[in-house]
Amino acid sequence: MEKWYQNVNADAKIAYFLALSEKVLDKLTDYDWYPTVRESIDLCWEWVEESMRDMTFT
Repeated sequence: MEKWYQNVNADAKIAYFLALSEKVLDKLTDYDWYPTVRESIDLCWEWVEESMRDMTFT
């Protein structure tokens, strides 16, 4: 049986796993390391947005 993630491109996989990370991260706001992880996830989303913009101009 083929897995769904074998049929999607890398960009879709990245967005999926970032969205899952967001769901988990919402439960971890009380930890002292939360701001560091939040910033890391935000940087990942920025990278995704920039790469999508770059793709539209090629």
